[in-house]
Amino acid sequence: MIRDDIEKILKERGWCKTMGTPEDVIDWQRPDPYNRVIIYPDDLKFVTKEVLEELIRETDLAVHGEILHKAEEEYYKTQSRFEVSHEKGIELETEERKMRDELKKLIDDVPIEYLSDLLKKIKEFWVEKSTIKAEKPVSVKKWEERREHEEPVVITEEGTRVAVIEMANKEALDITEKAFLALAEDRKVYKSAVILNGITVRTVEFEKSTKGTTVVLFTAANTESALGIRMLFDGTLANELRVVRVTKGDLKLSVSYIVTGIKIPLRKPKKVKTGSVFDQNDTLDYLKKRRGE
Repeated sequence: MIRDDIEKILKERGWCKTMGTPEDVIDWQRPDPYNRVIIYPDDLKFVTKEVLEELIRETDLAVHGEILHKAEEEYYKTQSRFEVSHEKGIELETEERKMRDELKKLIDDVPIEYLSDLLKKIKEFWVEKSTIKAEKPVSVKKWEERREHEEPVVITEEGTRVAVIEMANKEALDITEKAFLALAEDRKVYKSAVILNGITVRTVEFEKSTKGTTVVLFTAANTESALGIRMLFDGTLANELRVVRVTKGDLKLSVSYIVTGIKIPLRKPKKVKTGSVFDQNDTLDYLKKRRGE
């Protein structure tokens, strides 16, 4: 999908563009139920109508990275099958569909007494080909260089969610742990979080006790983790979520948080003045009283 089509769909469904968003980033959100769609330029080619619908439906922002990761995998799987021109790819896809239709027709025409043997042969053939494919995986694709297993967001019975964030090195892990501990203890806030070069999160750290500010960088291991850090910073800043616990593993942080949602202030109903200039005996006495006459 192109950028204009994505933003048109979001606008038609009542979403609003996030203020201060860089020109090359798609960043839209809605208040109820709260959701936010962030698509970076490098991810735009992976987003189909189906992927966009998933992002719109999924209100857990931590899962959005997983959705985009799966979309990227599917994209490169397709590219590995059709590493040719667009026209040639359509031709090969049409030929594949034709062969599958022929195979289905052939199976439908096989007498019932031969179906058992045919099924056995097909299973043997498929197991053999699958084994060969597993022994010789394609290793030149970008999607295979990333993590094979994405840690899911865990939701406990109490409603606490756990986001797993992977950092680039030990130093970055320690810095990020201290930041989330400060958020859990309500000692600091982080504003203007942006992602640089796909993996580095730049933000301004505000110390509540001293009112001091510092620009800090957090280097994640991949784009999904960088996006998770930024979303957690933005969520705590907007009081949409609260960090409650942080645990550290091997270059990974498990950040437990509770989604509190958007706080919409209650508006007092406006007082509507009633009455007419002809309320009292169809005269202008009412109007004169208002004038002080």
